[in-house]
Amino acid sequence: MLRSVGDAEIPRAAHTATLLRDGRVLLAGGCTAHGCEDSERGRRSEFFEPERGIFVAGPEMGSPRTGHTATRLPDGDVLIIGGWPGEGRDPLSSAEIFDPGSGAFRPTGSMAEGRGGHVAASLPDGRVMITGGTGPGGRILGSAEVYDPRTGRFAPAPAATPRTGGTAVTLRDGRIFVVGGDPVSTMAEIFDPDAFRWRVTGRMETARRKLGAAVTEDGAVLVAGGSVPGDGDRDNLLNVAELYSPATGRFRELPPMIEPRYKIDGSLVPLTDGRILIAGGARIPEIYNGRFHPVAGSLDAARLVGTATILRDGRVLITGGYDEDITPRAAAYLFVPRA
Repeated sequence: MLRSVGDAEIPRAAHTATLLRDGRVLLAGGCTAHGCEDSERGRRSEFFEPERGIFVAGPEMGSPRTGHTATRLPDGDVLIIGGWPGEGRDPLSSAEIFDPGSGAFRPTGSMAEGRGGHVAASLPDGRVMITGGTGPGGRILGSAEVYDPRTGRFAPAPAATPRTGGTAVTLRDGRIFVVGGDPVSTMAEIFDPDAFRWRVTGRMETARRKLGAAVTEDGAVLVAGGSVPGDGDRDNLLNVAELYSPATGRFRELPPMIEPRYKIDGSLVPLTDGRILIAGGARIPEIYNGRFHPVAGSLDAARLVGTATILRDGRVLITGGYDEDITPRAAAYLFVPRA
């Protein structure tokens, strides 16, 4: 069931929310005003403290960022990469580290080119793979780079298929699975860390962008929602869902979701009992356990490009996202699993 947990310090959308080792959640960057018009507030961070159930202000990043990525590193630091510093501006090539020990952000290495709307996923050796996204001048990127936390530097990696607005997950065997995005395609790709190369794997039944994905209890990948191009992609939302099998490299179609949803990358969360929560893209979240079921309770808005973060006790924190009028929301919720 859903429970209100009050408001965050500021409204956000297209931000990141990362669970820290001490149990707090770091919220960083994002759109903070209608239409992303106030970029400077996108420097701000804050923490959710689960034991007290409150949000507290955090340090500022070196740059405002929207559409960036945040990845927790093996030592507990958080790597913040790329994103846009403001509406109509080229994406950033810079990256920052949040150090929970010092409670501050510090600069680290920079990518070879700026990108936002990219994906980032952890490799088994602690490095981070970054690929795709939108580059300077609106170019859709296929280039990839690997960040090494031991050196604080980015290095070139084999290129993948150009895509932006896709989604990525790390599979149980350490490979990285990437699917969806623009240009819209059914094709998925796998990065093999041992071979250090990308390869094409199965194809979805339905091409889509602005989708979400999560690894299931048995190691498969749930791919859900999204949209297809048209006159305003809100008219082309999808309720379709598919399951990808890493063993066979194939997708199979699932029963549809209850509601069509898009802009849900970051809103799919595996629960401790094996179910998956789909928390964004519509007012009523859903649970997947072979089929889709609505949860008890409702959000105040559809929460597009919001976040859902599982806490150490199994509850899920739902923050940010914007409504149908592109206004970011501050109200936060906790999803409390129950049988």
